Amino acid sequence: MKSFNAYIKKEFIEALRTQKFIIIAAAVMFFAVADPAFLKLMPQILKSQMGIDPSAIKQSQEVAMQNFMKDLFQISTFIIVLALSGIISGERKNKTFTIPVSMGCKVSGIVIGKNLIYGVYLFVMTMLGILTAYYYSGIIFGSDLNILDAVKSGLLFGLYFMFALSLVSFFSSLFDRGFMAGILTLIVIYLMKAVEGLFNFNRFFPTHIITEANVFKTSLQSASITSIVVAGIAVLILNLLTCMRLKKLELN
Repeated sequence: MKSFNAYIKKEFIEALRTQKFIIIAAAVMFFAVADPAFLKLMPQILKSQMGIDPSAIKQSQEVAMQNFMKDLFQISTFIIVLALSGIISGERKNKTFTIPVSMGCKVSGIVIGKNLIYGVYLFVMTMLGILTAYYYSGIIFGSDLNILDAVKSGLLFGLYFMFALSLVSFFSSLFDRGFMAGILTLIVIYLMKAVEGLFNFNRFFPTHIITEANVFKTSLQSASITSIVVAGIAVLILNLLTCMRLKKLELN
């Protein structure tokens, strides 16, 4: 237990030293503030540049939140995944993977430790970003959404980022180059989201929870409940595969 606590402390310090926490925070909070502000300015920009009637642009708290959700998936995912792409391969490359193992920390403890540090931080930053966008857009456009709807969306996006973290950790355990792990993770995530709408069983895609996150209602649809379960199972399986891969490397 002492070795695990020591590893958690080491991972936290490493995240601060490499500025991964700052990168993740910036990737989320920038759009939480920028999207509502940009939506407010968009009619004036389009009118002056293109002569478009400002009344044609729908402005509301819900639209601002949906824009934020879109950027959270499309752009923030890209930044966060690349920032974490060396989460396992970096330790292998720098020969630091053997240090916690030699101190008595199990491979499973290393994987759990990384998921605990970055998973909790992703959950916190996602929730903070969504609540910031909620309150800021409410100030600009007036509140037309329930705060519990925003909290639900934050929890769902937090689970989605846990899936993304587990996926990039798995690929990072397979490749020596973190960049390759990041690119493959992004391909899988974006491909899942692109093809899920082509099939009737989209509920079995972990990325389908993002669709539910964009529905600002406290209740969950039955398809979304299935997606939540699938995402949770995917996180467990990916972490198990990562542990198996690292144990194999340890033996070699």
